[in-house]
Amino acid sequence: METTKFNYLGNAITFQREAGSVMINATEMGKNFQVSPSQWFRTEQYNKFINALSTVHNCIPADLVQVVNGGSNPGTWMHEDVAMEFARWLSPSFAIWCNDRTKELLKYGATAINPDDLLNPDFIIKLATELKNERARAELLQARTEAQQEQLKLSAPKVQYFDEVLQSESLILITVIAKELGMSGKQLNLLLKEWGVQYKVGEDTWVPYAKYQNAGYTASKTHYFTKTDGNVGTSILTVWTEKGRAFIHWLYNKKMSEKV
Repeated sequence: METTKFNYLGNAITFQREAGSVMINATEMGKNFQVSPSQWFRTEQYNKFINALSTVHNCIPADLVQVVNGGSNPGTWMHEDVAMEFARWLSPSFAIWCNDRTKELLKYGATAINPDDLLNPDFIIKLATELKNERARAELLQARTEAQQEQLKLSAPKVQYFDEVLQSESLILITVIAKELGMSGKQLNLLLKEWGVQYKVGEDTWVPYAKYQNAGYTASKTHYFTKTDGNVGTSILTVWTEKGRAFIHWLYNKKMSEKV
């Protein structure tokens, strides 16, 4: 993974290039305009775009948007396709700047800010070395792909690819997500049950099926209440992470589009 920081109007924006694509720190992008990525996530533009992109690329939002807590590069990271749409929402001229940096990174492995760099032997050697390494990675990837395709022909398994689990400190009640979709929490809980996402335990607790339990979509919180006899009781409340919220929006839009 190659990390490069560029300066836009005095603010650093981090780009990460890996395996022929670029991830961009959207938190840093938004700082230039005093907004956060979460504000865009609540717009109709985002929901329509992420649903279309997920369908075309046959992936889920978690493949395209990642939240990193801690480390040297924390923040919300977006795949270049999503980041360009976010940048256009922020500013057309900013989107052009982001697109130029992305294309240069993918083409050269570095950005030639100064055209004279292309006359620098050390710079040319660096580009040539990067091209050689990129070709070697491409050949290795092609060999692996061919081997996987052969194995799939023999066993025909259902293959799933999982990114690193996204974690977020933001925990959201189902009623909040339901309000964003124009319904009650009860209605959304029943829809998620119908779609095979969760099931009910006892009278009030919803629990995700095993398929979703380790996806980073939910967390559990202990709810304290006073019983009629004056004693304190507890119950387990399922809450949703930012990643879970994005998943619900994606799944809802997908199910709605299937009805059209």
